[in-house]
Amino acid sequence: MKNILYLLILIFLIQPLGHSGWFDSKETKEKLAKKDEPDYLTLATLMIRDGHYDRAEAILLGLNTKEEGFNLIKYYTLRGLIGLNKTDYKASQEHFLNAINAAKPNVDYILYVYIAQVYYADQNFERTLWALSQAGEFINDYPNLLGIKATCNWSLGKQAEAFAVLANADSIYPEKSDFKIRRIYYLIEMQLYKEAVVESEEFLKRFGIKGEAYLIVGEALRRSRNFPAALNILEKGHLFYPTHEKLLLSLAHTYMMSGKNIAAAKLFEKASASDPKYLEQAIGLYRSVGNTWKAKYLNAQVGDSNLKLKNWMEILLEEENYEEILAIEERLNRYGVLKDDKLRYAMAYVHFINENFSASENYLKGISDPAIFKNSVKLLEAIEVYKNREKI
Repeated sequence: MKNILYLLILIFLIQPLGHSGWFDSKETKEKLAKKDEPDYLTLATLMIRDGHYDRAEAILLGLNTKEEGFNLIKYYTLRGLIGLNKTDYKASQEHFLNAINAAKPNVDYILYVYIAQVYYADQNFERTLWALSQAGEFINDYPNLLGIKATCNWSLGKQAEAFAVLANADSIYPEKSDFKIRRIYYLIEMQLYKEAVVESEEFLKRFGIKGEAYLIVGEALRRSRNFPAALNILEKGHLFYPTHEKLLLSLAHTYMMSGKNIAAAKLFEKASASDPKYLEQAIGLYRSVGNTWKAKYLNAQVGDSNLKLKNWMEILLEEENYEEILAIEERLNRYGVLKDDKLRYAMAYVHFINENFSASENYLKGISDPAIFKNSVKLLEAIEVYKNREKI
C-alpha cells in the first residue's frame, strides 16, 4: 500500500501538463510572479513529499480559495493526499471529489487513481472499481492498479471479472509473476486444486526453475491445506536448492501441518545449523513423538540457560525422571525457571511423589494462575489425606 501511495505522489509531483495542466496553471504562476509571493501550493506539495502532513495542511487552510485564478484542483488534490496519509478516508474522498468536480469536463485520469486509492484503503471496493473505470486504460500503465482492480472484483464475489483482469494484466506484463501467482491463489481458494497445479506447472516453466518459484507455488498449496501437492512441489524445490532457507522452512512447516512430525523435526534441526532459533521447534517436535534422547541432545545446544533448563525439566517430566529433577532443583530456582506456574506445580508434584509434603506445599503457595490453581487445590487436598494417614 505504501509503495503504491509513494508512486502516486511521485506521479503527482512530476506529472506532465499534457493532460489538463491543473498542477500549476499559467494564470496562477503569472499572478504569483506579479505579486512576488511564494507559491504556497507548491510549498505544501513539498511538505507532503517530505511527510510533514500537518504543516502542509496548515499552509493550505491559510489560503484564500476564493481568490481569482486560484488553483482549486491542485488545492483539493493536496488536501485529499493529506487525508489519505492521515487515514482520514472520508475527508480525503470528499476533497478528491471536489478536485474532480473542479476539473470537469477535463478531469485528469490521475485524480481518479487517487480517489480509487482512498476507496480501496477504506475497503469500499465498489467505489474503487468505479474510480478505476473512470481512469480507463490509464491504469494499464500501472501493474499495482491492475492488482487492486482484481482484488476488488474478487472481494465482491465477481470471480469471472477478477480472472479477466488478471488475464489482461498478464498479457500486458508477461514478465511479472504477480498476476500468475494471484491466479493460482484464486484457483486454490475456489478449491480447484487440479487447475491450480496445472497453473503452477505453467508458472514454473515460464519463470524458470528457481527456488522462489517453487516456494511461491508450494506455499499457495500449503495454505490451501493441499499438503500432498505442496509437499511434492516443495520436495522438488528442496532437492534442486538444498541451501534455500525459506524453501527448507516451508517444507518443514508443511510436514508439521500434515502430521509428519519426525520429518518436520529433521528439517528444523537442519535449519538450526544456520540459525539456532529453529532448535526450539525441532526440540518440541522430537518431544511430541517421544524421542526424548534427541530432544536432550539438541537442548544441550540451546544458548539461553533459562530456556535450556526449562526444556530439560519438561523432558525429564515426560520421562517421569523425578530423581534427576530433584537433583537440578537448586539450578532451576537459581535461573528463575520455577517462577513459571506450570513448572512450579510440576515441582510440587515431584515432591509429593517423594512424600516431601512441606516442600510441595511451599511450591503450591506461590501459584497464581487460575487454571493451575485449581489443580494445586486438589494436590493440597491429597497432601492432607496422606498426612492424616500418617497420624493414624
